Amino acid sequence: MGEYQKQIDNLKAQAQKFIELQEAEKRKKAEAEANKARSRKELMLWLERFIDTHIRFGTLTAAHVETYLIEYRKSYGDDASIAKYIGIVAQLLTHPFYGVESNTHRVGNGGLIFKGKTYKDAKELYEALVGLMAGVDPLDSQVWFDYLLTQVFDDPTFLPAEVLLPRWRTDFVPKLVQLVELEKNSLQVPDLDLLNTDDVFVIQSLLGSF
Repeated sequence: MGEYQKQIDNLKAQAQKFIELQEAEKRKKAEAEANKARSRKELMLWLERFIDTHIRFGTLTAAHVETYLIEYRKSYGDDASIAKYIGIVAQLLTHPFYGVESNTHRVGNGGLIFKGKTYKDAKELYEALVGLMAGVDPLDSQVWFDYLLTQVFDDPTFLPAEVLLPRWRTDFVPKLVQLVELEKNSLQVPDLDLLNTDDVFVIQSLLGSF
C-alpha cells in the first residue's frame, strides 16, 4: 500500500511540475509578446517624430517615406497607411514655409510653386509629390490630390487642422477613396457585347487598344 501511495505521489508531483512548466512557458511567451508590442510602439512613435521633423525642416526623402509607410502598414493595416500617406502629402502642401502656392486664380491653370520650384500644372506637381512619397500612389489616381489642392486654396487652415483629428482616417480619407472609385468607375468601358462595331471604334479611338 505504501509503495502504491508513493507512485501516486510521484505522479502528482510530475503532473504539478508539468503544470508549472506550462505556466512558466505561458508567462515567458506573454512577456515576449509584451516586449515585442512595447518595442513596436516605441519604434512607431520614434518614426512619427522622425518624419514630422523632416517635414518641418523640408528634408524629407523618398527613402524616409518608404521605410515609414512600410512599418506603418505592418502595425496598422492598409486603410491606416493610406490615410497616413495622404496625411503626409497634406502636411507637405500646407507647410507654412515651403507649401504650395499659386500665382494664378485657378490651380489647374498652372503657376504652382512648391519648395521654391514652379510646376506647369497640377499633374506635374502630383507626379513630383508621388516621387517624394517613394514613387507610389496607393490610390493610383490624381483625383484625391486635386481635391487636396482645392482644399488648400479654398481654406489654408482646414487641412493642417483636419489631418490631426481622428476623423481624418475615419471620415475624410474614406470620402476621398470613394471619390477616386467614382471617377474610375465613370471611365470603365461599357460591355462591348452591347455595342456595334462603329460605336466600339469611337471608344477605341479615344482610349487606344483595350
